[in-house]
Amino acid sequence: MDKRIGILSAANILGSERFVIWDCYSDAGSTYNRKLHFHDFFELSLVYEGESDFLVNGQSVTLTPGTIHLVTPSDYHMQMTKPGQSFRYYNLIFTSNIPGDAVAGALEDVGGPICLHPSPALSNEIFELAKKLLGEYQALAMTDSPIFCERLIERGIEALCILILRAIPDVSNRSYDQLLPIRRALALVRQSYRHKLTLQEVAEQVFLSPAYFSQLFHKTMGVPFSEYLTDYRLQIAARYLRAGNLPLKEIAVLSGFPTFPYFSAAFKKRFGVSPSVYRKVGPNENES
Repeated sequence: MDKRIGILSAANILGSERFVIWDCYSDAGSTYNRKLHFHDFFELSLVYEGESDFLVNGQSVTLTPGTIHLVTPSDYHMQMTKPGQSFRYYNLIFTSNIPGDAVAGALEDVGGPICLHPSPALSNEIFELAKKLLGEYQALAMTDSPIFCERLIERGIEALCILILRAIPDVSNRSYDQLLPIRRALALVRQSYRHKLTLQEVAEQVFLSPAYFSQLFHKTMGVPFSEYLTDYRLQIAARYLRAGNLPLKEIAVLSGFPTFPYFSAAFKKRFGVSPSVYRKVGPNENES
């Protein structure tokens, strides 16, 4: 069975909010375990108990107590918790406009998975701030002045992001590593999926030859670039179908497909039903 979920949108996870903060538990039976996916928001996990591996853009990282793990909107990732393993963590999900363009851009430009095991002093500072923000979030529904509470949480999330950036060695001097072109290519897909986008054009944008970019992308992501791009567009289309009543041909255009027949055929191949049926019955419970 296909182990991918595809894109998880901020609208589905956050609703109308700009952030959520939870105290979480996860194990081998959790919803997203062994499901390759990505999302259009940041997700920060601070592990305080247990252990698990994650796969981020083809690289394996291990989360243990004290680990700070940040997933950006460019990261194709998968939880890989083994049977018998579990972990507990503070989980902060937030839109990219909370840390601001400069900080969000710096996090996106980090050359590899953001998985840190900082010094005890810095770890304590980050975890204590996260716990404080969790308390503020839990009290948010009961406060008479939610605007102040929200503003404090947003500024706290921004501060966490800055502390994380400062903990990454030489982050301001990083200019290239093997996965940086892939991360930039993923960001380009997110920004330009509605337009014509060829492998050659993306390769030029990330300063690689088309042949080498194609090979590197397939090796890193596990799928060819064209398949990744089509799947991204189809997940966007599925989101439109679930969210409203836009005409099907308009959804095809908004999702980046050049013709409606091509869109319809690709959609049915991916989801097992036509776009019109999908709109009526919704996603299959086993959809991945």
